[in-house]
Amino acid sequence: MLVTVLMTERLVLAPLTHALIQKRLENDDFELDIVDVGAVRFEPNWPGNALGMLPRLLAAETDPVPDSYTAIERASSSAVGVLGTTSEVDANGAIEIGYAFGLPGHGFATEAVRALVAHLLASASIVAVTASTPATAVASHRVLQKNGFRQTGTASKDEEGDLLVWTHN
Repeated sequence: MLVTVLMTERLVLAPLTHALIQKRLENDDFELDIVDVGAVRFEPNWPGNALGMLPRLLAAETDPVPDSYTAIERASSSAVGVLGTTSEVDANGAIEIGYAFGLPGHGFATEAVRALVAHLLASASIVAVTASTPATAVASHRVLQKNGFRQTGTASKDEEGDLLVWTHN
């Protein structure tokens, strides 16, 4: 499997590996050497509200997790978020993404989502990227709006409540 490291002005988006997930499930606060990046610091709050999905990702057969990334701030070599696809490409050529960042107001989520969307849309099989956010998650709405997403619907899930559905194409 081809492993792609995505680079932005301030971030390295390194593939999310099973070794990293396992280390996080065993430790709250740690450092890990990541291929093509070096030593990266992981604080106890990483990966924020995405922590609950890590066991499911670890159970997946594919390593690293396809199109899923750890966002690492270059200046500090610290993990600041996680993002990636949350679905397969559907019959219409759309794929859904999700993200979680622990440092609001720094623009890391906006920068990382921009890189992920560009990477995904470079694939011939993907014509649209979608995301679902809690209706009350104003900061997430701004991240998507700054990246050219528009609200295209609503949804409701028992575990997440009322959601806004966004599309970029």
